[in-house]
Amino acid sequence: LAVESKAALAVELMDSEERRTALAASLEAAEEQLVAATSRRLEMEAELAKAGDEREEMEAQVSSLAESLEGRMAKLTADLGERDRALAAAEEKREGLEAGLATAELGRAELKDELAEARRRVRIVEAEASER
Repeated sequence: LAVESKAALAVELMDSEERRTALAASLEAAEEQLVAATSRRLEMEAELAKAGDEREEMEAQVSSLAESLEGRMAKLTADLGERDRALAAAEEKREGLEAGLATAELGRAELKDELAEARRRVRIVEAEASER
């Protein structure tokens, strides 16, 4: 019985040793997986941080561009207002010149009439003088 018991214990000890070896190998594989997973997590955190930095940079660029565009729009609006005022002033000046031209043409017509009247009188005076 003692021999059988020793033999059974020896078999059990070998099974236990094999299980311990298998567990040690399993533990080692798990540790390697943990190291790999930790390494990958750190890489992903670094990529995430880099993406965050890039996002902040792009947001800053967009903000700067928006400010620049707002400034340009304000300048264009001011320029447009100035051009509208200049156009209105030019239109008023044109209307004034047209009114002045109409007045000058009316004055010219009146002078032509006066000149024609003066020539008619001269002819009458000349005719009267030649009759004397």
